[in-house]
Amino acid sequence: MNIPNRELHLIIRRAVTKRPDFWGDESMLLWERLSVELVPIIGDSGFSALYKRSLTLTGVKFPWILESDTKLQVNTSFNGFITLLKHREVHEATETIILLLVVFTDLLTTLIGLSLTTRILFSAWGDDAFDLPAPEQKNER
Repeated sequence: MNIPNRELHLIIRRAVTKRPDFWGDESMLLWERLSVELVPIIGDSGFSALYKRSLTLTGVKFPWILESDTKLQVNTSFNGFITLLKHREVHEATETIILLLVVFTDLLTTLIGLSLTTRILFSAWGDDAFDLPAPEQKNER
């Protein structure tokens, strides 16, 4: 499966927003499934390091993340971050979680490559998240 970064970012957006009324639950589920796939490969400390770095980089666009006392507390339920997001306006919270996942996967791609990152995400999130629309065909004259 060879998916460009741009497509991977769209997959993340769709996965987070597929059930807008339950974005918090969906986001927590995405993180939990991702950690289940990654922790056996990079360990708890590796996953935590990537997650913390992603929070820091996401905080450049959303500085309130960096002001929170709970921002860098990582556990397998991700409750602290999701709770923090639930105090924000829905659109901002959704965009924050999308950016956080994009930054995390981009960092992971830098470390292990796009192909392996895509396979890990596919394994974690399944067919539902990766059901991409067919590319549009250009009409040639």
